[in-house]
Amino acid sequence: MKKLLSVISVLLFIIPCCVGFICKHSYTDVSKNKNPFDSFDIGLLSEFSSQYLEEYFDHSLEDDSKYILKVTPVKPMEFAYKCYSEPVKVIEVFKGDEIKINDEINIVRNSSLVYWNVNDTNGVNTGFVNKMNEGEEYLVFLASKLDCGIKTVYKTTPCIVATIFSYANHNNSIVQGKNGISSANYTDVSENEFFIEDEYSLDVLENAKEKFILKYS
Repeated sequence: MKKLLSVISVLLFIIPCCVGFICKHSYTDVSKNKNPFDSFDIGLLSEFSSQYLEEYFDHSLEDDSKYILKVTPVKPMEFAYKCYSEPVKVIEVFKGDEIKINDEINIVRNSSLVYWNVNDTNGVNTGFVNKMNEGEEYLVFLASKLDCGIKTVYKTTPCIVATIFSYANHNNSIVQGKNGISSANYTDVSENEFFIEDEYSLDVLENAKEKFILKYS
């Protein structure tokens, strides 16, 4: 049953993404805007949601990842129907045979779905990690290649957070959600690397980042 649910979950993610890549011309491309995320609300990671992350980072993430890469964005993110992808160039390969240095691939997050006009709000699921900025380098953990036909697309390792860590240092502001909802407008956290609403969650992510960046430098 657990395996079946995992397969269904993957299909529910892959189908809208692949439809989007194939039929992209049929939908509004908000990536043409200077700051496309500004019109979206994003989720904030809470202590309740992050309490098992430390153990996962310490014992499972690397084993669960088929590819571990250092990458840098080569173009702005691309929106397609109900998901978005981030085009990157591979700088270094730490794990994974089929990907080579200088390859250009598209990365979709395990949770990179876009929600249009839900309760009069546009939302984007970033996996609590900001978009990759051009000019920066990132450590990414990827689990699988998606068969979308027209693009080379890889998906981040399944995890409550996007398994992407910047090699640059960023100041992360803690933002409280409103009315009991752990979310904020992207403009309130646009300079953050991680989207969090408490110190515990920030410590978990920053400690994991420090550990992985030190190992894969």
